[in-house]
Amino acid sequence: MPLLFILVLVSGCAHHPVSGSDQSSRIFYVVEDTQSQLSRYAPIVEPQNPGLMANRVGKPKVRLNSHGREKIFIEPREGVFYAQKIDFETKRARYTNLVYRIHFQGVPFRLIPFNLTYGKNVGLFMIVTINQHGEPVLFTTVHTCGCFISITPTSYLAQDAYPDNWNVQEQSVFGEHLAGRLNFPARFDNRLRILVKLRDQTHRVSDIEIADYDRIARDRSVQTAALLPMAALRRLPAGGRTSSFFHEQGFRKGYVKGSFKPFELLFMSWWALDLNVGVDKDYGDHRDTGTIFYTSLKPWKRSVSDMWNFSRFLKFWGWRL
Repeated sequence: MPLLFILVLVSGCAHHPVSGSDQSSRIFYVVEDTQSQLSRYAPIVEPQNPGLMANRVGKPKVRLNSHGREKIFIEPREGVFYAQKIDFETKRARYTNLVYRIHFQGVPFRLIPFNLTYGKNVGLFMIVTINQHGEPVLFTTVHTCGCFISITPTSYLAQDAYPDNWNVQEQSVFGEHLAGRLNFPARFDNRLRILVKLRDQTHRVSDIEIADYDRIARDRSVQTAALLPMAALRRLPAGGRTSSFFHEQGFRKGYVKGSFKPFELLFMSWWALDLNVGVDKDYGDHRDTGTIFYTSLKPWKRSVSDMWNFSRFLKFWGWRL
């Protein structure tokens, strides 16, 4: 059993071969310019193999059957970034998190290489942390299940805020190799954006870099994504009424409707002590959402790794902001 478990984890991190990944098939998701702070800092997303609908940023919607029973799904032809602004304070300073949430139809079923995270209605968080001067100091990515966390500093963050022995050249995130630091110019130019590249099918973050917004916005492959408040996920139109993207009560309270990860349940739930391990969830105070947005699989580290308490979360991962 231990050998099987290791093989599953390794295959789950394997990189997939890509079809149609040449320059002509690229798509950049750029948030519509609303002149707001949330639009000015919004990352640009480039999925690998956008010909596969499961790789496209979509919009959560509700479909009702003939009995009025709802089904939540992701429409890949309408890209949406859900966003919110959250202020937080550490012992050193005050910061603002610009939180962006995107969703996909799902991770397709695949045996070779094995998609451990197979499931529907999956998503990704991208968080730009800015200081009181409006400079981005950190960029955090994590899947909406709380897995595959990456935290990348920028050149605006003081070196003494880094974790001990941090490699500014490169960081390894479960098989992916990302930049160890994003180097912005000495004077911040808000026409610069963080570009996030995503793997085929699994939506793993495969690269993070700085991009020129004007250059990309002129590209014929740009898809303009709507920018909606995070609260809109609790008011999805549903046949003359509204419905939440999340379960509002019971055992599944706080989890995304329609999200189910059978292989993570089979191979990980027993040692993570969580039957909902890998299931995509809400983000907020656990007393309201019903779920803890933990980013460590160690059961005794759930509270301290909860990303909602961002100051404590950063301290847990070794950052000294």
